[in-house]
Amino acid sequence: MKFKYLVILVSNSHAILLYKNLLRKGCRIELISAPSNIVRGCAKAIRFDESDTDIVVKEIKNSKLLVKGIYKIVNENNGSSYVLIS
Repeated sequence: MKFKYLVILVSNSHAILLYKNLLRKGCRIELISAPSNIVRGCAKAIRFDESDTDIVVKEIKNSKLLVKGIYKIVNENNGSSYVLIS
């Protein structure tokens, strides 16, 4: 089973920059509102496939972006929970 992941950055501008860079690299990603049980306010997050994890982490480091966290999305019953992995 492949998992989905979320990366939440310290600002929306960092999230948009990472989103654009990852699209250019061919990653299948989505720019979404960050879940309110992780971050308050109007923060953005990028949802990506497990197979793109190495590319996402490398791009974060290369672009010197600040990350609040990377989370694994775990589907449970009728909802989702988020497990901090980094």
